[in-house]
Amino acid sequence: MVGNQNNSNIRKEIKTLKRDLFTIKEDLEQISNTVVDESKQTFNEVKDKANHEITKGLKRARKQVRERPITTTLVAAGAGFLAATFLNRH
Repeated sequence: MVGNQNNSNIRKEIKTLKRDLFTIKEDLEQISNTVVDESKQTFNEVKDKANHEITKGLKRARKQVRERPITTTLVAAGAGFLAATFLNRH
């Protein structure tokens, strides 16, 4: 009888462990989905902010070119010359 009782208790414990593991698996999936969703939201917010800042920068650059075309051309040529000189040396 003691052997049967022990087997019965072991089976109950195994059943409980299986149920607990299933619950843990479901919880981990839910947590994982939540983290993914929040990461996507954060990424989209950062992407939107970066796009906004890039757009502002482009508008400022276009305005600068329109207001000072000669200065802008000279600065661009100088930067190109310096970059070419630096790249040719290395």
